[in-house]
This record gives sequence, C-alpha cells and structure tokens, in this order.
Amino acid sequence: MRLLDHLQSALPKYKTTIPSTGKETFFRPFLVKEEKILLLAQQGGTANDLIRAINQIIEACVEDVDVNKLASFDTEYIFLQLRANSVSELAKINIHDEEIDDWVEVEVDLHDVIVPEIEMDNKVELADDIFIELRYPRYVDMMRLDED
Repeated sequence: MRLLDHLQSALPKYKTTIPSTGKETFFRPFLVKEEKILLLAQQGGTANDLIRAINQIIEACVEDVDVNKLASFDTEYIFLQLRANSVSELAKINIHDEEIDDWVEVEVDLHDVIVPEIEMDNKVELADDIFIELRYPRYVDMMRLDED
C-alpha cells in the first residue's frame, strides 16, 4: 500500500446528504494539496477558476458523486460541509446592515447551514401533449455560459 493511500485511509469520514436527491454519501476532510488548489484558484481571479477548484476538491474528497451532475446548491452545500470539517466550522462573513448603513462581520457556524426542501413539479406544460422537463442549474452549465 502506498504511503498516500495509507494516510488517506486513516482520515476520518463524515456522512452528509445531497440536498436535491436525499442520497447519503461520505467525505473526508480536504488535505493541504486540496487547500493549495483552492488558494491558486483564488489567485487566478475568475469565477470559473474557483468553480473548477471546488469541483476538483469535491471529486477528490467525496465518495460516489459526479460533480458534473450536482445542482449548484448541492455543490455549495457539500463544499461548506468539507470546509467545516477541514478548516473550521466557523466562518466570518461580511453583511451589509441597512440600519447603520455599514458592513458588519458576523460569524456563521457552517454546521447550522441547511438547504430548505422545495417540492415542485419539474414539468411545464406548453400544450396538451407537449411538456418541458426542468432541472436545477449546475455549475458546469454556468461555466459554459460564461465561456460563450
């Protein structure tokens, strides 16, 4: 067994549920090499660089998931779970407080983030026998739009 394989098998595994499908899956915390991928993407400066990095990290750390088929909110939720279990469960974010008309830093516990369940019919009837079946947007779709 290679040393890297041995080290990765010794990492803890966490369970999460993919919000759009309800499917349970397991993930490991991301390692320094995955954190470096993220830092390099942040330096690249484009949204597509960051999306590619997040997808690459999810593919490396999450079992049985195809990032190209994940809804955008699934990708974001899974990445928050990865970050909470890899770096810190607390994240500092800036929000605009309209009462004082200024930016305020708040701390968010990433384990408290939930994706609300939305029940909706994904078929839109155009005519008596003609329907369009909708799906949630994926980041790969958005990246293609940005490239065009």
